[in-house]
Amino acid sequence: VDLQQAHGLEFCVLRSPDAKEYTKVSLYRSRMIRGGDLDEHAYVTVDTAHSSLSPDIEGRIPESAEIRDYKPGQKFEVRILVDRCILEVFVNGKAAIMQMMYPTLPNSTEITL
Repeated sequence: VDLQQAHGLEFCVLRSPDAKEYTKVSLYRSRMIRGGDLDEHAYVTVDTAHSSLSPDIEGRIPESAEIRDYKPGQKFEVRILVDRCILEVFVNGKAAIMQMMYPTLPNSTEITL
């Protein structure tokens, strides 16, 4: 993934066709000038607020992790693994975030970008 022409990219996994259920994975970068120098960072976020329609399941606060070895201009290798109710996100070969999800709809199997 090359984010030089975009601020970020969002994936939705375990998404129902009508988008009633989905888990959002976002990859984004932040640039700002500090003391005349460009300060650039990259982050990955998992948002489970819409992961389940079950009244017994509440989405957690979105979880974010800084991509520590990011260098400005660098491309990202992103791997998103879904195994039933476990989501694992790897960026540049390193584990970034793991999250549990509990979709209730049998057709919550789509992936969007």
